[in-house]
Amino acid sequence: SGSSTPSEAPLKVLRAIVVGLFALIVLGVIAGLLLPTRYEASASIKLFAKPPEDVWVSIVDVEKHPLTGSARKSFTRLPDENGLPVWVEGIDGSKVNARVTQAQPPERLVMEMQDSALPVSATNDVTIEQLEDGTRVRSHWTTTIRSGWWQVPMFRLAMALSNGAKLSANDYLSRVSRNLGVEPRFDRHAGAGS
Repeated sequence: SGSSTPSEAPLKVLRAIVVGLFALIVLGVIAGLLLPTRYEASASIKLFAKPPEDVWVSIVDVEKHPLTGSARKSFTRLPDENGLPVWVEGIDGSKVNARVTQAQPPERLVMEMQDSALPVSATNDVTIEQLEDGTRVRSHWTTTIRSGWWQVPMFRLAMALSNGAKLSANDYLSRVSRNLGVEPRFDRHAGAGS
C-alpha cells in the first residue's frame, strides 16, 4: 500500500535525481532568460622593459593569441580582408570566425569573433600605451549572447557566474605577456567588470 519494497527504493532515488536535475536545468534556463545579453570587462598589464613596438609585433601574430583561449583546438588562417587578418579558431563542436577590424600600429588592435554554432560574438579592443619603464597593454572585452535555443540562457548564466568577459581579458593578456617572456603583472584599476 503506502510502503515500498526494497526493489522499488533504488528506482525512487533514481527518479528523484532525474526530477532534481530537470528542475535545475529549468531554473537555469529561466535565470538565463532574465540575464543581460551583453557582458563587458577590462584588464590591463604592465610589461616592464618592453617597448610598444615589441608588444605590437607580438599581438598581431593572431595565431599565438587565440581569442577562444585554451578552448582552441585548431587555427586556420584565411586570406586577409582589407589588408587585415582573418582566421578561424576551431573549438569542440564549433568554429569561431575571427578577424581584425582595426589596426593602428603600435597603439590599438580590435578583433572580433563570431561563433558558428551559438549566437555569441565578442570584441577584444587592445590598446598599447608607452610608459617610462615599459608598456601598458589593456584588453577591453565585450561578449554579446543573443537569443537562441535552451543552451543560450544556460551560456548566459555561466558567463554571468564565471565573470567570463573578465576571464577572457585576463587570459588574453596572460598569453601576450608569456609570449613576450614576461610574467603577467595585472593592474588593479582595469575598469568595467573588474
